[in-house]
Amino acid sequence: MQDNYLRFGNNQELVLNIFRWLANKNPLECHKFSVKEEIKLGDIEAFSITLSNPHGKRLEFINCLLESDPGVKILESQEQVIRSLAPYKSQTIQWKIQANEIGDHQLKLSIDFLKNSKWPSLFFDVASQFQCIPNIETDIVIHNSYNSIPERLEVNKPVEVKAVFHNQKSANLPSVRLRLETSLPSLKIDPINTLSDINQSWKVVPQKAGEGALYLLVEGIEYKKTRLIQVLPSIQNQIESLSFDILAPLQDKIGRTLIHLNTCLDFEKIRKIPVQICTPDFLADNIYSDDVAEEIKESIQSLLADDIREPYVHHKFLEKITPIFSPTQGCYIPYEPKLAARLVENQDTDAVNTVSNSLLLPWEYDTDRLDSFARISLEQNLAALLLHEQYGHGSFFHQTRLGKQLTILDKHGFVPNTDPRKISAPYPRNLYEEYREVIEALWDSSIVVNEGFATWVELTILPLLSTSLGQATYRRRDHLFNKDKYFSIRRKESKYFQAFPTSYESRYREGYELFQRIQGYFPPEYGAPAVVAAMMKATDVDMGIVENNNEQIQFSLSREQMHQALFKRHEDDARSDKRLLRISSCIHMLDKYQHRVTEQAVISNPLAAFSKLVNEELGW
Repeated sequence: MQDNYLRFGNNQELVLNIFRWLANKNPLECHKFSVKEEIKLGDIEAFSITLSNPHGKRLEFINCLLESDPGVKILESQEQVIRSLAPYKSQTIQWKIQANEIGDHQLKLSIDFLKNSKWPSLFFDVASQFQCIPNIETDIVIHNSYNSIPERLEVNKPVEVKAVFHNQKSANLPSVRLRLETSLPSLKIDPINTLSDINQSWKVVPQKAGEGALYLLVEGIEYKKTRLIQVLPSIQNQIESLSFDILAPLQDKIGRTLIHLNTCLDFEKIRKIPVQICTPDFLADNIYSDDVAEEIKESIQSLLADDIREPYVHHKFLEKITPIFSPTQGCYIPYEPKLAARLVENQDTDAVNTVSNSLLLPWEYDTDRLDSFARISLEQNLAALLLHEQYGHGSFFHQTRLGKQLTILDKHGFVPNTDPRKISAPYPRNLYEEYREVIEALWDSSIVVNEGFATWVELTILPLLSTSLGQATYRRRDHLFNKDKYFSIRRKESKYFQAFPTSYESRYREGYELFQRIQGYFPPEYGAPAVVAAMMKATDVDMGIVENNNEQIQFSLSREQMHQALFKRHEDDARSDKRLLRISSCIHMLDKYQHRVTEQAVISNPLAAFSKLVNEELGW
């Protein structure tokens, strides 16, 4: 140490003490300074020190003064006096201290010799140091998570992280400032409430997949609580991956297969109909009214958070969250593996089948990885839904006369069970209320043909795509025909189905069987074109529903005229389901008809003969 620094502070005294110690000139040896490294807030602990007399002369009246910073209270007296310390003997003295402030603390010790002024005083600026920690246990609780360790989070899905206090001794919690840190650089942490003593929380947004930890630290001390976390790809990332890796190749494969069917449908236009794999929340927001969407989203949260396994709850939920074709928006295919896994938890095979066909849940799906078996199962379900929704319903709504009129109705909210209060007043609400009964009847009359054709497209084309995809045909057929009970419920409230009941409970089966009958009559190269031709004939219904230049809906027929057309028993001109039934009944007349006609084009082409026969017999 340079001489220039000896005059600063206690440097001179420090140097003298060092030399005295080296020369064995100190009157006392001080050792075994003892105190806990961590003391809980409010606890009383002991600080002790051992003094030894290294000389052959007795020491008397040794005064020991202990001092502390403001956060520590020294109980009883700060001073203790050793009246006599024999030569070469030792004595331990102690003080009781109480830490009253969280953080780092230091103790200072001064030793004076009251009866011998020749001995220099001893001063320990840092006799000991320790940390005062909260007298509580803290923990990290993550809300909106899957309650597992390591905690599973999702990219871009915010969670709330709360500090939970478990008080050990008192209901009175100390004032504690906490800090949340992480080992993951991609984890964004923003405080929500860090001013309260008992409700401190943070918003955490994972921005990249990975594994790491959250650390809860107490300000001012080395105290840390650790929680392991795992950040999974977000559901949106999974959807993007499915869309790129599975959906797009399937659309190419389906397009190449359908182009060889030689039908009158414009499959290129149908292929351009939007298809979205989406979350149930997204589907609810885009398809349903605000109040219904909120109800659905609340159900989703309840199903994820609570132990709900009642079949009724599942059934009501899956009535709304299922693959849907919107004539004006396209196809929505809901995907949520966590929710799907929760819905099938402890359920039987039928429940698994239902959920897998609604939420793209593959059989025995591990939600953390997509193995080859799970991928095939996903491809099967997605291919079936593409054929059914995009190409089946898309053909009906976008390429048939009846379907285009129903699309206009859908665009303006003129669909069954619409609450008139959701439609603007006075126009078009008054118009809807006037035509409400016949609008519902028109929609009902289209179900057999619309769903039957979509089912025929799905079950016919699926085996043509590949052997592995074709294996799903039986499972899908069983689901559509045996699990669906739509008509058993609808006929109770539908005047149309009360007047014209269906043969089956399933909405998919009757139309499919009529199309199958038509296809089976023709040679393979004519079967599919005959089905499409029959579907186009059955839906060639003009109810005079149009939009004017201002995109306002107009009805060319009065309500009474539409009612008569839909409900008059002996005329099927307006009822597409009955038109299809009568068209299929013409098949048995085809052989005799071909022998009767003279035109060579009709004789050599059974499809042309069939079309001409329907026109002559039915006038369509």
